[in-house]
Amino acid sequence: MDTKSTPIEAFLPTPTPGPSGIPIVTSSDTPGSSAAELPPRLTVVFSRPPLTQDSLIQMGQLALSTDRHATSLDASVPTMIQMSLADVVTPLNTIIDALATRIMVCEHNQGTTEKVIALKATIVELQKDVTHLKSIDVSMVFGAMEIPDVPEMP
Repeated sequence: MDTKSTPIEAFLPTPTPGPSGIPIVTSSDTPGSSAAELPPRLTVVFSRPPLTQDSLIQMGQLALSTDRHATSLDASVPTMIQMSLADVVTPLNTIIDALATRIMVCEHNQGTTEKVIALKATIVELQKDVTHLKSIDVSMVFGAMEIPDVPEMP
C-alpha cells in the first residue's frame, strides 16, 4: 500500500494582500502538482474602494442630512397631531353651538324651566371641555415637561 504524506498547508488557500489591503484568497497549488487529484478550488476575491477623504466627507454629509430630516420630522409631528385634534374638536364645537342655539329657541318658546337651566349648564361645561381640549399642548408627549396642576372636574 502506497501512502503519500502531504502537509495540510499545501491544500489551504494562501491569502495575498490586494490593492485595498484586503487579502485575496488564492490556491497555492499549481497545475500539474500533486493537488491535481483534488477537485478545482474556487478563488474568492474581496475588493472595495479605498477609504478616501472624499468618501469620509460624503458619509459626514449623509449623516448631517439624516439629522436634519429627523429634526424636521420631530418638529412637524406635534403640529400634525395638533391639527388632527383640531379636526376632531371643531365638529364637536359646531354641534355644541347648534345645541346651545336650540336650547335658546326652546327657552324662548317655552320659558325658563329646570330642564332648560340644566341643559344650559351642560352646554357651558361641554364648551369648557372643548376649549380645554383645544389648549392642550401635545409637545409634552414628546419630551420631559412639567405638567401643571389641573383641577379635576366633579
